Amino acid sequence: MTWQSIPKRLSACIKEKDKGKIQFANYMCGVFIDRFGKDISFRPIDDEHSKLHVDVNVSPQFFGWIFSLGKDVKVVEPKEVVEELHTKTKEFLENQNKEILYASEGMLKYWYRTGNYDVTAFEQEYLVM
Repeated sequence: MTWQSIPKRLSACIKEKDKGKIQFANYMCGVFIDRFGKDISFRPIDDEHSKLHVDVNVSPQFFGWIFSLGKDVKVVEPKEVVEELHTKTKEFLENQNKEILYASEGMLKYWYRTGNYDVTAFEQEYLVM
């Protein structure tokens, strides 16, 4: 099959890779070798952290993989990918927090005290995200 034979609607789904910069704790080097292969180069940031420049397919699967690595990993470039990651993270947390907030004692007291049923107002006053 050649590139020209792929239907236009399918080719619209194929996105070029972005050059990404990822910072991480040094103990995680093996994770990145497993994901990107042995031909990658790590650059030290300090005694405990390194960075890596790699081509990534930015997708929900990529973000899921990054989330799965935990707090010792940070995508730092390109800016557009960082912003998209922040947006996806915020959307995820908002979705998870809705059920928690509605059931929380603090939210019920806030509603009773103020008569304001706006979740955003409650979040701004009581939550730091």
